[in-house]
Amino acid sequence: MITSPISSRPTNRIGRAATAAIAVGAALTFVLSGCSDSDNSSSDAASDPASPATEAAPDVAATELALAESDFPTGGKFSVDDKAAIDKDNAADDKPVITPAACEKVGNQDEGDFDKAKAKWEGEAVQYAVTVELGIDDSFDKVRNDVASCPEMTFTPKPGDSNGVTATLKNRVAEVSGANKPALAVISEGTAKLGTETAAMQLLTIGSYVNGSTVSVSVTKIGGTISDEENAQSVELLNKQIAKVINADS
Repeated sequence: MITSPISSRPTNRIGRAATAAIAVGAALTFVLSGCSDSDNSSSDAASDPASPATEAAPDVAATELALAESDFPTGGKFSVDDKAAIDKDNAADDKPVITPAACEKVGNQDEGDFDKAKAKWEGEAVQYAVTVELGIDDSFDKVRNDVASCPEMTFTPKPGDSNGVTATLKNRVAEVSGANKPALAVISEGTAKLGTETAAMQLLTIGSYVNGSTVSVSVTKIGGTISDEENAQSVELLNKQIAKVINADS
């Protein structure tokens, strides 16, 4: 289980402002990610563009494979982004600056011209994003190498962004237990700062390659640690997404 260097709860202000940095961080802990084991790991990485899949992906729209609201815990805010919405977010001008350059490269990995969809659930304390990307996969060895090339990353606001969050995160990988297909975890943990306010920040991404597709679950938490229950929930969501991809071919 990840322990945080800062235990203070974030104010609403830093929690809201950190959402943008979190969204980038979740994308940054890449499309080629997987993971989740009893001791959460933190990681992010730099890498070459993701590889086209070596086997055919399901012949359906990615949005048809996105998880439904009923797949998530009750009580949160649910939405689904299609490829156009994801690409629009990736192209936004207000994304923070990511350093070092190797880590910035990772953040651009999901910008290829392949179909994808993301089911998002946001609660008071934690956020889940479950992504399915068709026609793209890679190897866990490459993920490990990518993470090794980006052991620590920093997000800083673009000049003129007075509401931007500065975050510094350390990255690592971990094996995943309980997944129905081989999976790997990438965990990033550190602190987010807005003005004089500081809070712990953790990103966990677990992912797998299945049937010519990449499936992943990103968990974001500000102001606390990702609990065993939340970690288990991420594996459950991963298994649901794996099943939807497999069943699409049956």
